[in-house]
Amino acid sequence: MSHRVLITGASRGIGAATARLFAQEGWDVALNYNQSRAEAEALLAGIVLFIVSYQAISVFIISVLGNLRLGLSIGGGYSVLAFTFSGLTFPIMAMYPVMQYLSKIFPFTYFTEIFIDQAMRGAPAVYSTMPVVCMAAFVVLPILVMPRLKRLATDSKYWGKL
Repeated sequence: MSHRVLITGASRGIGAATARLFAQEGWDVALNYNQSRAEAEALLAGIVLFIVSYQAISVFIISVLGNLRLGLSIGGGYSVLAFTFSGLTFPIMAMYPVMQYLSKIFPFTYFTEIFIDQAMRGAPAVYSTMPVVCMAAFVVLPILVMPRLKRLATDSKYWGKL
């Protein structure tokens, strides 16, 4: 049974934060807004790309490693680092330059930027274009390892190891 929720005022502030939390928990979320349709659409695009990009990363990791247990361990470590380098707890601009570049390999960094621009600042949607494009680039990762994924899925010698 799927859960559904209607969030009013979902383009910024508490409404946007609530929509993000429900979407992360797997609920069907309906967004409502008053005047800022573009901002609500940018936030919705950010939420969808955030979820899809992490699914793509998980397929990439499992395809490269060919071992589900190791893939889950690596994915867990990757997720922890994503929170560390997202700019949510410590501003990216205050990090050492090497760490600023490292923060770019996590979709959560781009989602945080979209969320802060759209939900907290109420910035025009055009300011979220680049983070949306960068987050969409992560969706391409599984395509790069498609031949290996096909081999893992069709060759019986790999079955039981995933």
